[in-house]
Amino acid sequence: MSSSSSASLINLDDSGTVSGWGNIDVDIYMGSGGLIDGELMSPLQISGVLFGSGTIRNANLANSSTGGTLAIGDHFNGSYGAGSLVFDDVVVESERIIEFGIHGISTFEFDRLTLTGQDSLDGIAQITFLDGFTPDPNDTFQIVDLSAAESVTGWFAEVHAPSYWHLNTTGLLYYSVPEPSGCLLILLGCLLLSRSSRGPVRR
Repeated sequence: MSSSSSASLINLDDSGTVSGWGNIDVDIYMGSGGLIDGELMSPLQISGVLFGSGTIRNANLANSSTGGTLAIGDHFNGSYGAGSLVFDDVVVESERIIEFGIHGISTFEFDRLTLTGQDSLDGIAQITFLDGFTPDPNDTFQIVDLSAAESVTGWFAEVHAPSYWHLNTTGLLYYSVPEPSGCLLILLGCLLLSRSSRGPVRR
């Protein structure tokens, strides 16, 4: 592909691969293992919506007028299958939303993003528990795998996750309730001291 596509949807279950250079400003369904392969010296610029599983190599997930979403797997399209996506020399720009769905604790029940090569992350991670799944507070989910990456620059500017669930810069989603701050504890102590120093109430 050497220029902007005129199709309304590129379905990689049909074509298998998109490769070359230029800009793709239409939606891409990657299927269960599609490949988007840009050129090393001229990465593909992708500004449309992406969803499915597979590999994206030598590409910039560019901002668009609608922000642009990348939904890993098919469940946001009505399917129950978790997805797996590989980035190899990919740049994620600031307004991109990457959606992770979690159905359960098995590695086949939650979306995973694997970073290889030299990747640059920005944008927004949107994490959702699906189909009534409620994890135990002791559960953790390695939704981003950095172990095979040559280098990773930046991280998500925003992470939207269920209450008290946090994504750290190693890609691990975990549960943590914030402890009261030191100032709050001091204020509480002062209030208790003030009440005790008043003495008993006389009527």
